[in-house]
Amino acid sequence: MKSLFRKYFVSKVLTRTTVMVTVLTSVMMAIQSTEAIEQLEGVSLSFFIYYLCLSLPSVLVVVLAMVFPIGMYWTINYLRDDGEILAMQTVGTTKRSIRKWVLECGLLGSLIVWLLVSVIEPYCLEQMSFAVATYSKNHFFSMLKPKSFNVQSGSVIYAEEVDANKHALKNVFILQSQPQSWSMLNSETLVEQSDGSVVFEEGETVRYTIKDQVLESSEVSTFDSLHGDPFHLFNLKTESNKSTHQSLNSLWENKHNGSALARLCWVISLPMVTLLLTLSAASNMFTPPRASMRGQLLRFTAGLIACILVVILFQRQADNNLFSHMPLIGLILPPIIMALVLILIEQTKKIFR
Repeated sequence: MKSLFRKYFVSKVLTRTTVMVTVLTSVMMAIQSTEAIEQLEGVSLSFFIYYLCLSLPSVLVVVLAMVFPIGMYWTINYLRDDGEILAMQTVGTTKRSIRKWVLECGLLGSLIVWLLVSVIEPYCLEQMSFAVATYSKNHFFSMLKPKSFNVQSGSVIYAEEVDANKHALKNVFILQSQPQSWSMLNSETLVEQSDGSVVFEEGETVRYTIKDQVLESSEVSTFDSLHGDPFHLFNLKTESNKSTHQSLNSLWENKHNGSALARLCWVISLPMVTLLLTLSAASNMFTPPRASMRGQLLRFTAGLIACILVVILFQRQADNNLFSHMPLIGLILPPIIMALVLILIEQTKKIFR
């Protein structure tokens, strides 16, 4: 019977938490997609979906850290108000066992958040950076804005139409400035190849050589098809794709560095938010049903907001090198302060009795 109640309790927590996480994540991803559309204008649909998938862990980290305790609070209040916790006690389930189930759920939520924030999110962010850099290099022209002059590394590029899905442009004009010459290219069609090269169809090139502000020569040629590497052809510059992901060991070794310490603070403190707020949600589990429900909700909400603010405050201060000479203080203080804040908020109910 005890194991049956345990499975029922855990399933209720996970079901309600999953529903809330799904709803809130969908809303956050919708907002994320609108922002990504502005940043990645001109990319193909397949790459855009891949980009959103890689950004999902970053959204899940914040959503789950906050929503898991809310799901616990919702489930505990539901079971208490429906008399199910009292029924469990009536048939012999001890308070200690029920608290143990709550602790197990809190540890599970913290573990999931920790895995997301320390392993999955950094890996996805690194892959996202690499994917954007690679896509930009291989599909530079299809990311241009149509009917506007796009300036890139001394070149002015204009395209009347841009088809990002087919990686094709129509009526392309390119003007490039060099120390003692000007080069112009006009083509009816430009198609990007899978290897990153481009093919120009039906066009002409003009090259002017200038010395001492005097036109010395000009060369005009026409072509039916011109194949080349745009980055060599137009001297387009790209950034090197160096790995920015640091393992936990690397972060710990560089803990005196502000950015590394800020990341460590985020990795340690965010799972603690989930665990501490889960325990806070269970603090009134054995009170009479519907006893001061409004006050409990206000205290829980205040505790949630306070914990998030504490984490953000310490992370930003760590990033500003405030704890560079005492990194352990910057890592230990946030969980301690969050615990003290939750205890203080919980004690306020005695004041208003």
